Amino acid sequence: PGVLSQVAEGSHEDSSFDSLDAFLLHDDSDLQTIFSQTRFELDCVLDACPSSVGGSQSAEANELNDRMPLGLLGSHELLTSYFNAGFDYRDELYDDEEVLCELAVSPPMCNTVPDAPHVVEDEILVFQTSAGSATRRIVVQRDDDLLTPDQVKEHWDEVQKARLKELGIWNDHKCFSRKLRRDAHNIIDTRWVIKFKWVQKDGKWVRIIRARLTVRGFKDSGKGDVDRYAGTSSRSSQKVVVSEAVARGWDILSADISKAFLQGVTYKELSELTGTAPREINFYLPAADIPLLRTIKGFEGFDPQKEVLHCDKPGTGLADAPRAFQVKLVGILIKKCGMRQSCVDNELCFRHEKGVLILIMTIHVDDLKVAGKHEVVQELLKILESEFGELTIQRGTFTNCGVQHIQNPITREITLDQTDFVSKLRTIEHPQLATGTNEEKCVPALHQLFISLLGAIAYATHTRVDVMVFIVALQRQNHNPEVQHVRRLNKLLRWTQRNPKKLAYKKLPSRETHLRIISDAAFKKETEKGHCLRGALYLRAPGDTTESFVTTRKETVVHVLDWTCKNQRHVTRSTFAAELLSGGDAVDQGLLLSQLLTEITHGPMSATEARNQRLSGGYKIPQVLYLDAMSVFAAVTAVFIKTPAEKSLLCHIQFLRELLDHGVLAAIVWLDTRDMWADGLTKGAVQREALLRLLDGLCVMMHEPKIWRPKI
Repeated sequence: PGVLSQVAEGSHEDSSFDSLDAFLLHDDSDLQTIFSQTRFELDCVLDACPSSVGGSQSAEANELNDRMPLGLLGSHELLTSYFNAGFDYRDELYDDEEVLCELAVSPPMCNTVPDAPHVVEDEILVFQTSAGSATRRIVVQRDDDLLTPDQVKEHWDEVQKARLKELGIWNDHKCFSRKLRRDAHNIIDTRWVIKFKWVQKDGKWVRIIRARLTVRGFKDSGKGDVDRYAGTSSRSSQKVVVSEAVARGWDILSADISKAFLQGVTYKELSELTGTAPREINFYLPAADIPLLRTIKGFEGFDPQKEVLHCDKPGTGLADAPRAFQVKLVGILIKKCGMRQSCVDNELCFRHEKGVLILIMTIHVDDLKVAGKHEVVQELLKILESEFGELTIQRGTFTNCGVQHIQNPITREITLDQTDFVSKLRTIEHPQLATGTNEEKCVPALHQLFISLLGAIAYATHTRVDVMVFIVALQRQNHNPEVQHVRRLNKLLRWTQRNPKKLAYKKLPSRETHLRIISDAAFKKETEKGHCLRGALYLRAPGDTTESFVTTRKETVVHVLDWTCKNQRHVTRSTFAAELLSGGDAVDQGLLLSQLLTEITHGPMSATEARNQRLSGGYKIPQVLYLDAMSVFAAVTAVFIKTPAEKSLLCHIQFLRELLDHGVLAAIVWLDTRDMWADGLTKGAVQREALLRLLDGLCVMMHEPKIWRPKI
């Protein structure tokens, strides 16, 4: 090392240091040559950048002249040269995605963030800000989220293995074959979904990377001619399975079929079943996947310029994939498992032996919820595994359709809840909430957040019946919300999170049961318009005698099967009309539930038998209508039906009376308003103790009711 040169005194600065050349100096002549060559190549790249990168700049920008301009980040050639040094960059994996700025806070530092949600061990707190708006959102990011581009680079070898495995699965299920490009039409591209997933291996939970190949079905030119189909069971069917498991003391379990959409019938088989022409769909893979495809037997010489992959059966992402899978699944259940579909809900299947139920199951696409005799259930699972491969089976405690099921191993009683789902929802944070008045209309960004959160919390009504009326009230404002509605939504979410609630199904004391249809309505007349809300509860209660319909001052175990909280479908001008019309609508739904319960407990029925029971009665499960409107009760039970002041309501009164006279309805009961359990579904300001007790599986009549049954 030589002697340091002296620094001149004074307050001025040497202008020679304004240039980058002043710092790219070295005593070694060879290194100095490399520095000079590198600077020359960088200048060439900068000169080739668009004028928008350079051009007229502010004084602040002039200070950054010697830094790499942001415009270079759009240069694919330059970035590729950098990434190729240690990473095979894949541009197609993350195109068209929203650009977000994220600030991550790891535990335990999350505790220092004011108003932060609770973060568990496998989570981090992330503040997200969109590049297109000033909206800040707090989310909880789990370790099984989609991989970011940086994570894809970090785990590239694992990603490649996952993609190769996925292609192998498609090939094993015979989903595609080779086809010349010149003979193919309706050619679609594909997209990879790469995510972390927790799986159990050797009794331990480990995180793996899973890749899913999806065909971009929205580009399918023939999608408009495909009948849309969603193989999902109804909410009431889901609850009926739980009710039957508890009533009969059966174990309940969940079974998931892996890669279900790749295991449906082929397009040729679907064509033969439906009588339509076979569908023609082809797709191609990203160029980076061709070497992986060539490692699969039968595709060694695949030429992407001359060939495409032909869909022999619907794959993930195509509109007819759910239907193709459902056709195969139902065929196996009927032909090999001896099950029957319900006439009310085709996704509810059951099996009887000598008129006695031994197996019941709901289908939600590829998620099955099963209850029945142990040996029959094991036989079913064995048949399904022989057809679809190993199933993911969870017993006793599992999540199905977003609802957590917990079964007591001793009493076989079951509780349902969505506590975990609700806890992960986050309140809306937006600048307009801090500055806007209550009556101010939401800006588009806030409006979108309102719709998103409202839809999420509405899903929680699969178990949270107690907050349904507030959600319905907010849904009225969906098209044009004000700031006050967003604040109310945030308040509702916080209250729901602070007050978790479970839906309980306790052991019924009797095998004979009846269906309670509890109907209520709320009518509010205003100067310019009126609001009418109808609510109904459908309860399965023990006993099938008149005494069991009106048990007073005694707790009765009940199972909540379904509920309704909606706007009135008819024009309503009075409270009498609201209560009457609400009762008629409630009975309509109750008839279907009664038919469903009759099928389950006494065996399947044909459409003709169902029609005859609807016309002349004969349901094995009695159904009783409960109202708290004495005027409606008196009008329906009068010896001689009189025309009401609102003449159009006469036919509705006669409809209910006809159902009673023909034995379709076993009885009609007037309840004291203080005992009206459905009040909490139509009014937000009333006490909800009775409704909350129902969710606990208990029903009490504290005041004397009135019951009417036809004498003949």
